[in-house]
Amino acid sequence: MSTRSLILDYLKKNAGQTSVSGKILAGRFSVTRAAIHKQIRGLRQAGYSIVGKSRCGYRFEASENILDVRQIRSALSAERFYGHLEYHPVLSSTQDVAKDRAFHGEPEGTVVIAERQTSGRGRLGRRWISSPGGLWFSIILRPALSPRSIPSLPLVAALVLCRTIEEVVSLKAGLKWPNDVWIRGKKVAGILAEMSSESDRVQWVVLGLGLNCLNSVPSDVISPAGSLADLTGSRSVPRQEILTKFLGEFRKAYQRYLMEGFAAFRADYRRRSVLIGRDVTVNTSTGKRRGRVVDVDGEGRLVLRLSPGRNIVLSEGDVVPGSLRQEGRGRDGD
Repeated sequence: MSTRSLILDYLKKNAGQTSVSGKILAGRFSVTRAAIHKQIRGLRQAGYSIVGKSRCGYRFEASENILDVRQIRSALSAERFYGHLEYHPVLSSTQDVAKDRAFHGEPEGTVVIAERQTSGRGRLGRRWISSPGGLWFSIILRPALSPRSIPSLPLVAALVLCRTIEEVVSLKAGLKWPNDVWIRGKKVAGILAEMSSESDRVQWVVLGLGLNCLNSVPSDVISPAGSLADLTGSRSVPRQEILTKFLGEFRKAYQRYLMEGFAAFRADYRRRSVLIGRDVTVNTSTGKRRGRVVDVDGEGRLVLRLSPGRNIVLSEGDVVPGSLRQEGRGRDGD
């Protein structure tokens, strides 16, 4: 075990007690006080909350809302799918870093996590405000599938996140096609999938997820946003439990998806849809479409009824949030 890990474990054992001086730590681990200071700085950069005061020493601030990457790795050790977890206090974008890692050959199951993003983004190039307290992470996948199969993969991830939120914080969550999670009329999470492929083969997919947990959420006229803290009325949202449980459940869902496709998840996705039965406007690459959402098909496409007896199937598009607000509350968690 490294000196840094030993220092962290020692401070954790004394959490909530009197601060431990740098002199005592230096003597215990047979290093200089300057080396202790350097290791403490590294722990802080890794996201650990360690308070230090002159002539008093250092104290670890225990909190269920601190992401402990070692504990996450330990919890996922039996999975063997997530071979590399990469943690950063600040990144421009976990998506950009993960794409670079994928391009340079990082294996499937690599996860890039950040406490804060300075240039986070969602679908259609929209900016995603990613302040501390949320969950911002991207996963590298290398599915042996054709590129045309990939658009439904983020729908599966959204469904797994929906289930995870319900189990961990007991909030009923709904799904806005294609891959947003909504609770009580507010968007709490979004998913972005980007890939590199050849004509008949996927080289890699990077799945980026953003979930508002304890972070402040700005007013957004495009899509009304909310956080789990606001919706639960609690500042005790277990981010680490949510992340660990999602990763474990997503691995199982991903394996099933590879074998059975989106059809295996369609019924559950439909039950959680906040759109089915609503009159909406959908912005597509070929223009606006207005109609009533009647289904999500076995490939994850939106089925829109334009008029009696006339349905169209949309594989891409963005449902205008204003049309959701005009319709009032949805049937599943909206």
